[in-house]
Amino acid sequence: MRAPAPLVVAWQAQAREVDTLRAVNAQLLRILEADRGQSVLRRWGRVPSYELVAGIVAQLWLARFLTRHLEAPALLASGLVLAVAAFLAALVAARQVVMLAEVDHTAPVAELQQSWSGSRRFASGAPAGPCSSRRCSGRPWSW
Repeated sequence: MRAPAPLVVAWQAQAREVDTLRAVNAQLLRILEADRGQSVLRRWGRVPSYELVAGIVAQLWLARFLTRHLEAPALLASGLVLAVAAFLAALVAARQVVMLAEVDHTAPVAELQQSWSGSRRFASGAPAGPCSSRRCSGRPWSW
């Protein structure tokens, strides 16, 4: 057997370097895609965070209102209804904030979309399964 020519050795070394660079570029691309998804979710996450804070503030304000109007049954009843609505809105917002915190940014896009379709259904009160009416033709996203 004869020794490989210097040119063959140089080409093999060059091929190893190119393979290493391809692996680094692929990893960098995955990181950039995950970062882009994180920034979109971070911007979207402001909405449920605001709703959560607004729901808590509304509950505190309504508790103060209710304690001042215990002798007026009409005001008490309407205040209780508003307090329950504020509590439910804060509950939905808290669930969405928790779902945002649990997102795996490195997961494939299809998995992220499927997990977020559940949060939209939770927030809107839509049915959990796919729509079976003729209007939406079985697609779960077209209520």
